[in-house]
Amino acid sequence: MTFPEERAAIIKILQKSKDPVCLVNLGAQDGGDVAWMCAFLPNRNPRFVLVEADKVNFDLLSSQGFSGPDVVYGAIAAYNGTCDFWENRDCGGGFGSIYEPNREHLSVDQEQWRKTGPIPCFTFDALCERLKIDHIDLLFVDIHGAEKDMIRFGQNALRRTRYLFVEAVDYRMYANAATRDELVAMLPGWNLLQIFPWNVLLENPAFQ
Repeated sequence: MTFPEERAAIIKILQKSKDPVCLVNLGAQDGGDVAWMCAFLPNRNPRFVLVEADKVNFDLLSSQGFSGPDVVYGAIAAYNGTCDFWENRDCGGGFGSIYEPNREHLSVDQEQWRKTGPIPCFTFDALCERLKIDHIDLLFVDIHGAEKDMIRFGQNALRRTRYLFVEAVDYRMYANAATRDELVAMLPGWNLLQIFPWNVLLENPAFQ
C-alpha cells in the first residue's frame, strides 16, 4: 500500500518516462500498486514485471488478471535455489519474508507467524537475465528484509535502473535486514530524492 504523497512522486516518474516503459515490482502482493500505476500509462503498453513470494498473494495476482512469464513466483535472495519463508496472515491477504521476523518491531498477530517452504528464490540479476530486462524505469520494492540482497546481487540490473522506490526504515524488522541508512550507503552515486515514513525514493543519475 502506498500513501498519497508517495503516489504523487511515483506518478511524476511515470508521466516523464519514455517508451517503452518498464516497471518491476518486487513483492507485488495482490497487484494493487501495479493496478493504480497502470491508470497513469494509458495507451502506452508498459511492461510490468511482478514478483511475489507469498503463495496466497501470488494466486491472487492471477485472479486480478496478472499472468504470463513476467509474473513470477519466488523470492529475491542472495542466491539461486530455494529458501524458507516466514508468512503472516494478519495483514490483508498476508505478507512475509525469507528472514525470521523481529517480532517486537512488527505490530501484527504474533501467533500467525508460520515458517513455510521451501519456495523458489533467485538473485535480482538472475531474474533480469532470465526475463531479458534491459532497462527499468521504476523499480518498486517491498520484500521485507531482503532489500540488501536485491542490491548486493543485482548490481548489473541496478546500473540499468532509473528510479528505485524501496521499503526502508531505521530499525530491523527482520533478522539480517539493513536499516535505511545502510541501504542508501549500498547505492553510492544514487541521489536520495525523498524519504517517506516507510520508504525512500532514489534516482540513478548515471542512467537517465
